[in-house]
Amino acid sequence: MLFYYVLFLLSAHGHNGPVRASYPNYYFPGAENFWQAALQSGLTPSPDPNGGDWAVGLFNFPTLSDATTRTRSHARINHYQQVKDSRPNYHILAEHTVSKILFKGKRAIGLEYLPSTGGERLDVYAKKEVLLAAGALHTPQILRLSGIGSKQFLKTFGIDSVADLPGVGENFMDQGELKVPFTFENNIFPNSGALDTNKTYDAEQRALYDAQKQGAYTIVRTLSTNLAVPPLANTTSSWRDILATAKSHDPTDITLYFLRALSRGSVKINSTDPLQQPVIDFRTASDPTDFDLAVALFEKEKEIMSAPAMKILGPKMASPYDTASKEEMKTLLAANMSPSNAHSCCTAAMVPKEEGGVVDTEMQVYGVKGLRVVDVSVSIPITGILVD
Repeated sequence: MLFYYVLFLLSAHGHNGPVRASYPNYYFPGAENFWQAALQSGLTPSPDPNGGDWAVGLFNFPTLSDATTRTRSHARINHYQQVKDSRPNYHILAEHTVSKILFKGKRAIGLEYLPSTGGERLDVYAKKEVLLAAGALHTPQILRLSGIGSKQFLKTFGIDSVADLPGVGENFMDQGELKVPFTFENNIFPNSGALDTNKTYDAEQRALYDAQKQGAYTIVRTLSTNLAVPPLANTTSSWRDILATAKSHDPTDITLYFLRALSRGSVKINSTDPLQQPVIDFRTASDPTDFDLAVALFEKEKEIMSAPAMKILGPKMASPYDTASKEEMKTLLAANMSPSNAHSCCTAAMVPKEEGGVVDTEMQVYGVKGLRVVDVSVSIPITGILVD
């Protein structure tokens, strides 16, 4: 029996798309202790983190897996392989790189591409539109190499300007993380590590999965089954000031994700060679308020790990985190925080052009015709969500 119900809002989800999402049908017993500890620390369950205003609190999160087959659900199997035979003009060209978008005047008419290892450049032409989905790092690279970006910046590379959009590659956001090491005096069996250390348990769970698609193998490895995203007002009594400013003894890490940082970075080209990777400037914590937010989150983590429900596990935070003052914690954050959780976004933002926007509400790139950006680059950081 589950110790809590999986909550979700039907209105927050699609129902007819080919790629499926589902919740696991198995939970390691120790997850209950973390769940109860979060409740004891003042967090409340969220109806659904995907439901707009509900991306805070305590919740389970779905993964891209088919609830029937309990296998990964993704576009190749669930979409491309289903339609490729009936769509002879539908091709996926792997291990190739787009070098630039081709224009006739202000209209996008196609793409130039080449093998990712180098070689001859070829062209492909579009009858209707060019849809760009190269991700938050490479979409701005392709746009700039194609003449879309700050005219002054492009001039330094000898690139002719097609559309002067200074916002291309700016407003870059990622969600940093800090892994805080803990040791535990006790552990609850079974746990995720048992799949690696207990051959009997691993064999039982694999047999259960193969026969019935149930058990521990329905959980994505390296992921937990629940997540706590405390709202700031529920994390620290100083929230108003912050906003105004703007296995037994086996070690493990409790990861803090900074979902709603205020700092912004950039993604820029440093060469006209499309095979050269862009220059990423995370500018992590360049807004000092982010340190205040991170310290508040760290303090909340200590509260959760000290809650009565965690006592049976005996968690002990490792040095120097265990004795760090708030000011010392800022120094530790600066030295140990990872700037990226691979949740990059926002480098071709969907905001008005005069405010640094790159695309309009129809995802059409300002200043040109026949070109849309259709990936996470167009996002703006409107809430503390996991950008996937």
